[in-house]
Amino acid sequence: MIIPVRRKMELSSGRAVSVTFRAVPGTGGVLAEITDEARPRPRVPRARERMTWIPAEAAGDIENHRLARRPVLVCGESGTGRTTTAAALAEGQAVRRLDAVELLRAGDVDLVRRVAAEGPDVVVVEDVHLLSPPLVTQVARLLSAETVWTVLTSAPVADLAPEHAALAARCLARIELPPLRARREEVPSLVRSFVPRLHPQARVRFTPQALEALAAHPWPGNLHELREVLRQVLENRSAGDITRTDLPPALREAARTRNLSLVERAEYETIVAALRGCSGNKVHAARRLGMSRATLYRRIRALGIDDADTVSGTRTGTTAGG
Repeated sequence: MIIPVRRKMELSSGRAVSVTFRAVPGTGGVLAEITDEARPRPRVPRARERMTWIPAEAAGDIENHRLARRPVLVCGESGTGRTTTAAALAEGQAVRRLDAVELLRAGDVDLVRRVAAEGPDVVVVEDVHLLSPPLVTQVARLLSAETVWTVLTSAPVADLAPEHAALAARCLARIELPPLRARREEVPSLVRSFVPRLHPQARVRFTPQALEALAAHPWPGNLHELREVLRQVLENRSAGDITRTDLPPALREAARTRNLSLVERAEYETIVAALRGCSGNKVHAARRLGMSRATLYRRIRALGIDDADTVSGTRTGTTAGG
């Protein structure tokens, strides 16, 4: 009698299985039977795989800081990814998160000290530029604790008050997150990264003109604003081409007005407003502006105004799945 051989294995998908090998009499072959051992274990993406939202040089520093476990300052404008970067640094560890606003509201200057005594692996203190002087002192002491690793987030160092700048100076390890307006060339790759997360079922392509308009926008809200704009666009169109017409009006105009002088920009906005008020009818718009139709056509060409500029709202997709 030939006894079957059983082995436990883990597939690349994370599924645990048992494989039973049985000899097939008279053939010299072996029959393998695969049986589930347990439910498949979910694959947890590593931090590096989720860090397309920060510059490559900053992403490369995260693992080094995790290994060194020296106090780290993550600084940048609001919306640049400070909180998410801090979370990537602390991934897989016991974390205690403290928010400056909540600390101020609680009015407990001993809270930070007590948190350190709780023994978490990492303490993340958010928005240290908002801390009161007594809390700054508490966080400074926390940075000296050898039993806990501290990660701080703040506004850009150049914008910090003296007491907060002194606190930031104690963090020799830093991750400085640039504003999105300084990363215009990365906007297409950021869009490609955000779309499947915001709308996994979306099957869209952003046209070059749409990407140009997105790159031209100043993005005062940085990555947070970009995500919200993309979320709005994908709510209206989830399949087919995303054109400049699908973007919010402010973004549609950004690419057109980027290289205009102040006088030309004022003229641009006046003409666009008239065209929108007349539903794109150039004869009526020329009459409203007090100029001839020929002059209006000439100024439209000179200022780079096209039909997309005169649409007052985003369109709703009509393609399959939109």
